[in-house]
Amino acid sequence: MLVSIDWLKDHFSDQDIIILDTRPKTLFLYGHLTKSQSLTIEQVIQFDQYGSNLVIDPEKITELFSSIGIDDSKTVIIVGDSMDPSAARIA
Repeated sequence: MLVSIDWLKDHFSDQDIIILDTRPKTLFLYGHLTKSQSLTIEQVIQFDQYGSNLVIDPEKITELFSSIGIDDSKTVIIVGDSMDPSAARIA
């Protein structure tokens, strides 16, 4: 599901919203939405022996998402650069 900027403005202070910024960490450090957290593609992939990018195993992804406050009660908003497929891969 996609949300509009207006929707995000209306729900920005909701306690059940988690905003993930998927841009590289350096860009995040230069500026980001106040409530957002950095989550880069490198945190959610692993490489096999052939160099393929694979999703990390379910136990590790559960631990990672739990550590940043994601659970079944949260609505997760993913923000990224328009030309970078990382946001879609993380979603």
